[in-house]
Amino acid sequence: MFILNEMLQWCKLKKKQYLIFKVDFEKAFDSIRWDFLDDVLKKFGFGDKWCKWIQSCLRSSRGSILINDSPTEEFNIQKCLKQGDLLSPFLFILVMKSLHLSFQRVVDAGMFKGVQLNSSLNLSHMFYADDAIFVGQWCDNNINILTLVLDCFYRASGLKINMSKSKIMDIHVADYKVNGAATKLGCLMPNTPFSYLGTKVGSSMSRTHAWEEVIDKAIHGEDEKIGKDLKACNQSCWLNIVNEITVLKLQGFNFFDFMRLKLGNGINISFWNDNWIGGNTLKNLYPRIYALENYKQVTVYMKLADQTLAASLRRKPRGGIEDAQFTELLDLMQTVTLTPISDSWIWTLEGSGDFSVASIRTEIDNKRLKAVNSKTKWIKSVPVKVNVHA
Repeated sequence: MFILNEMLQWCKLKKKQYLIFKVDFEKAFDSIRWDFLDDVLKKFGFGDKWCKWIQSCLRSSRGSILINDSPTEEFNIQKCLKQGDLLSPFLFILVMKSLHLSFQRVVDAGMFKGVQLNSSLNLSHMFYADDAIFVGQWCDNNINILTLVLDCFYRASGLKINMSKSKIMDIHVADYKVNGAATKLGCLMPNTPFSYLGTKVGSSMSRTHAWEEVIDKAIHGEDEKIGKDLKACNQSCWLNIVNEITVLKLQGFNFFDFMRLKLGNGINISFWNDNWIGGNTLKNLYPRIYALENYKQVTVYMKLADQTLAASLRRKPRGGIEDAQFTELLDLMQTVTLTPISDSWIWTLEGSGDFSVASIRTEIDNKRLKAVNSKTKWIKSVPVKVNVHA
């Protein structure tokens, strides 16, 4: 949405003629051909065994129809991705990826002229799940090539374009030309700003009022209750993991206790604020020296690149505790050697330093679950034979 808005503003400033075509796929998940999906998986390098597993998942699907509240006999399904199946969105993304690659080849061959933002950036299409937008120069050839590519994709994949719901829009194009193209294609011709992914597109995003709808939907929700939709619109696997880490921390288990910084070139490690040496942050180990530091966010690389450690201090340490802490800091830095590799994180529960689910699961179980005499798997207090059938 942000990219599209920025592109529209750029096009308006250039005062050139451009087209925007928003595609509506007809029953997207219900139209995917399984033979096409199998070809896509193989082209992306998935092995024969994996492809057979996917085909088995698809072909094992059966359905029935309710007639007068009574189900008919079950029948085999010949195509589609099941709605609600956790695997379906990922398979659909691969199908859309194939459309992206196909259209990119058309653009690279010079058959479709996109929006040339600069010498190295040519924008021609943007996909988000089953939402697809094509942008380019306004000309008959672009429109013809676009419809031809989408028709070929439909014949191969089964994904048909619903022209009656698709939309063609323009930038600096005469109305009669846009009307003619919309009539020829049989699609809609909305005005800008228009709605895309639930947000208005086409307004000047440098103005405050253009963001009001975005903020209202995210924070206030549809019925003006603060935060009602904020959680729903931010659900993700990573967000769930972060939330679970917070829950565990409240229960006395700190996930970050098992993470350590491994010094490389020192470019990405904060000298004072990161726990990279000495078992604690240097600002906690040497608070009096930290108070003298002018650049609190200085990196290890920049700090050690100075002629002396005192170079970035607002004044030199003065006797007593300051002098003692500075001497300790100097001695500690004598043990530091920078290497020409990137800084990284290591996982202390594994000898290799690499994170594993098994190691964190074992640690959580050891601290949270009581020990039992019988052999168990995953859930300590439940025997293996029960876990297997859980």
